[in-house]
Amino acid sequence: MLMTGPIIVGHRANSGRIVQFYKLSGVEYVEIDVRSEKGQIMVGHGRPVINRATVIGKAWAWLDYKLFYRDPLLRARTLPEWLRIIREKLPLKGVLLDVKNNVDPRALARELEESGFQGEVYASTEDHRLIRSLKEYLNAKVLASYSIMPYDIVECTLMSGADGVALRKDYATRDIVERLHAAGLLVFAWTVNTVEEAVTVYRASVDGIISDRPDKVRRALSSVLDEG
Repeated sequence: MLMTGPIIVGHRANSGRIVQFYKLSGVEYVEIDVRSEKGQIMVGHGRPVINRATVIGKAWAWLDYKLFYRDPLLRARTLPEWLRIIREKLPLKGVLLDVKNNVDPRALARELEESGFQGEVYASTEDHRLIRSLKEYLNAKVLASYSIMPYDIVECTLMSGADGVALRKDYATRDIVERLHAAGLLVFAWTVNTVEEAVTVYRASVDGIISDRPDKVRRALSSVLDEG
């Protein structure tokens, strides 16, 4: 059993099938996508924001949304309902709420309170304008999410008011992580799905690893810790 090291977070725990896999993998932290829909906070990624210019492009986007994000194939659930279901299936210590389209932080806080969840709460968002409001209304560590590296990630993150970053795995180098840690910021890396990636970000000293394959990550980090 992994006793030390970064938090391992099961990525996109939006469906029962994924949650069951995470149960078998011994996951204690999960990421849940949340979006706003008709005034409610719903579980799910939501549609990609880019509108394709051609008929073929729109068809591919439709297939991508149906098959990769899978929201249309899943039963729609509110955040409180889904958190209650997950708590029955997993020994849940914490959740990472990945905040998507136009979510009202106050509504999110109300839904989270309604769920009765008592574990650790993290929130991440690519919309850095939401970060200060999320910190105000949620009892959570809020992460600025980056899929593209800014000119100065430390300055950008501090200006946003975030507690840390959720960083694409290839940007989570030792140098970047050290700079962020020196500024008092947390570093989570996504989406880490191979043994090699897990070892790399672990050696860079990240605080959290977000993965579709937490079973592989746990085995990889256990081996590294045993060696050390």
